[in-house]
Amino acid sequence: MIRRRRRVTIADVAEVANVSAMTVSRVINNKDAIKPETRQRVMKVIDELDYAPNHIARSLTGSRSYTIGVIVVDIANPFFAEITAGIETVAWQHHYNVILCNTQEDPRRERQVMRMLEAKQVDGVIVCSTRLADDDLPRLLEMFPACLLFNRETTAKDANVVMLADAAGIVRLVEHLEAGGRRRLGMIAGGSRSHSAQARLDGFRSATNGDDALIEHIETAHIHTGFRAAQTLLARQPDLDGLVCHNDLAAVGAMQACMTHGKSVPGDIAVVGCDDIPLASLISPKLTTLRVDRRVLGELIARNLFAHIDGEQPTRRQVIRHQLVIRDSAP
Repeated sequence: MIRRRRRVTIADVAEVANVSAMTVSRVINNKDAIKPETRQRVMKVIDELDYAPNHIARSLTGSRSYTIGVIVVDIANPFFAEITAGIETVAWQHHYNVILCNTQEDPRRERQVMRMLEAKQVDGVIVCSTRLADDDLPRLLEMFPACLLFNRETTAKDANVVMLADAAGIVRLVEHLEAGGRRRLGMIAGGSRSHSAQARLDGFRSATNGDDALIEHIETAHIHTGFRAAQTLLARQPDLDGLVCHNDLAAVGAMQACMTHGKSVPGDIAVVGCDDIPLASLISPKLTTLRVDRRVLGELIARNLFAHIDGEQPTRRQVIRHQLVIRDSAP
């Protein structure tokens, strides 16, 4: 027969810390009006006693499950992996568990995942770069007590939105290429279901002559798809001297394709990406790209969601701008 060790309770923590159980509860739930020295003493006792909140009991006595859902389109993409890490850091600070769901850019799978999370009664959901149709999205988001949408606008009631300034970022990349003397620019654009991809494409078209012959579309932006797209574009337009890529993964593949075609980077053709994933500074030549601190972004997204869960009114729509990082692929 298995004997379970007696669980440490809030009362145990309160007794050792010489405070009330209510004070311990307020420290655990990050409430204000607790003196810093009291908070520090309670947290020290929590660590010493290895106390863990009983989420099952708390969910039975309250209206919370102490769980949030995080939905991403591609967890293998380092961009989303680092955002998720930032979200998880803040969730841990709030004593919440995270259910991470990877939809592999499949709207049908995303729809099923959202219904699963609603059935599990999560307290809130974060959806990163959804691929759902505009008429599906609001209805599904409104199933949750709190929701935050990353990089997609929505008409859903009470949904908070955090956007990247994608179009403005691509305009900045084009201006940088043109300042470097590049005159024949092409683009490897992202998937048709990605609103971020559409914004980046709009930015490229607004900053150039908008010639569709200079644009190659890929549904999933990875190294292999970037390689194939660049091969196709260079075969069609061999005089390209600048290439804007939807993300860094596609840009890495594009640089490989350029070399396969006997074109040096950046001598014959400059290549730029977007996201500044770790690989961007490790390859040769190092990649010029747009940077956003993804962990900080994930923390911001999570803090906004928890403010919504706690009944606060966070900024409904926030826009984050990129930083241009100039490296060897487009000096």
